[in-house]
Amino acid sequence: MSPFAEAGGIKDVVAGLSKALVDDDHSVTVVLPMYKFLQKYKKNSAILEFNLLFGDKKEEIHIYRIYYNHIRILLVSADCFDSKEQVYTYNRNEEALDRDNVYGSGHRDCNLMNLLLQRAALEIAFRLDVSPDLFHLHDGHCGFLSAIMRKDELYESFFKKTGSLLTIHNGGIIYQQNIHNGKEAKALTGLSEGTLEHFKMEYGYSPILSSGKYGFLNTVSQQYAHEILRGSDENSGVLGEVLKNSNIELYGITNGIDRDVYRSSPLEDLPDPQPDSEDLDWKKQYKSAMFDRIDGFHNEDFLHGALIRDPELPLITMQSRITYQKGIDILIESIELLINSDVKANVLVVGEGESIFEDKLSKLADGSVNFCYIRKYCYNLSKHLFAAGDFFLIPSRWEPCGLTDFISQLYGNLPIVHKTGGLIKTTDMLNGFSYSENRSGLLFQKIDQAVDLYNRNSKVLFNMRKNAVNIINEKYTWKKVLAEGYIPLYRKITKQFR
Repeated sequence: MSPFAEAGGIKDVVAGLSKALVDDDHSVTVVLPMYKFLQKYKKNSAILEFNLLFGDKKEEIHIYRIYYNHIRILLVSADCFDSKEQVYTYNRNEEALDRDNVYGSGHRDCNLMNLLLQRAALEIAFRLDVSPDLFHLHDGHCGFLSAIMRKDELYESFFKKTGSLLTIHNGGIIYQQNIHNGKEAKALTGLSEGTLEHFKMEYGYSPILSSGKYGFLNTVSQQYAHEILRGSDENSGVLGEVLKNSNIELYGITNGIDRDVYRSSPLEDLPDPQPDSEDLDWKKQYKSAMFDRIDGFHNEDFLHGALIRDPELPLITMQSRITYQKGIDILIESIELLINSDVKANVLVVGEGESIFEDKLSKLADGSVNFCYIRKYCYNLSKHLFAAGDFFLIPSRWEPCGLTDFISQLYGNLPIVHKTGGLIKTTDMLNGFSYSENRSGLLFQKIDQAVDLYNRNSKVLFNMRKNAVNIINEKYTWKKVLAEGYIPLYRKITKQFR
């Protein structure tokens, strides 16, 4: 949940949806792992202390409470969380301390982390004597909770009037959080072998299927739901087929965005973003500030390449996880085409991820005068990049919803997207640029088209930026998404348990 644990669009969804619920007079509690970077909140005494058993292994749990935007946040402290420096993967410092913590790879004890969080959430509610109307679970990391709540003798009566909804933020096979070993699944979930058999897929025991059988499922756009159920999303494997064969419905609700988060300047000395203004002097100030910022990184090993110091040049940007899903190989090929063309533009890419792609980006940037790669993620740098850029690249192979297209639009940074999943909300030449077949040549053609408009027809780009903001205000505020999407679904779920 932003701003506490920053990773992917899920952080913004949990924050935005929770705030919208509170604004609509609902009581919201968010349960988060207490990672190493959240240890500062231990200054207050724990409100709960208890043990959980995972097979023959005992885990000591301490719960800390804070408030943010009138949302109660409960932080779960345990050994497996306290040592982690990032949300999903190991960083370079963790690798230096232990070679088995491979940089960019997922946590080796992720199954324990997932189940500890789920079982802690149930135990917290039980010990506080609070049976909520609904557990809203996010991604496969939380999916077994639905079955544990129904099948554990301690909980089944207490939570008999509580429903559950799991939102799939990423249905790719490697993101489904399946447990492959039956013995481990039994020890971690506490579920019987007979119950676990109901969730068994060819990829292991599925937490998503658990929530589908004992609760409800949705994903973060109507289009992505259709792609999964049709089997046209090859990255989610047979998930759609299994859901259909099990008569499990998958609802699609496109994410919203809280525009207030992006109204003010990410830099103290610069004006607030004016995305629907025809005057772009403010954006040129952000570009100049970015040049200064990059100059300040000149001795850092995460900086590769350079930019031409000219705020009149279009700035093409990308901030992303550097992974296969995000189409980084396609990005690299398109940047090579751009560097070797006569298109005059700067390119700035920021992010961390898979070493193979990081290395290729670094090598391509080294020695370049108009391509800069910053091999790290920083929240403030990311917001600065959105505000400074003119065009924002999203060549994802699959994208359940996409929030960076919204964010870039709110900063007057028009997205250039591969037309897939939730990215279909960017319509070519209306509120951004889009292309259907994800090839580097087509991405480069869209970049060339965008740069040509920048140089020859700024009026068209002004109308596109204005359209983008208007569409967000009309269709994608969290208030609207809550009222038209989540509240009706919540009511449908809770009605079954009354």
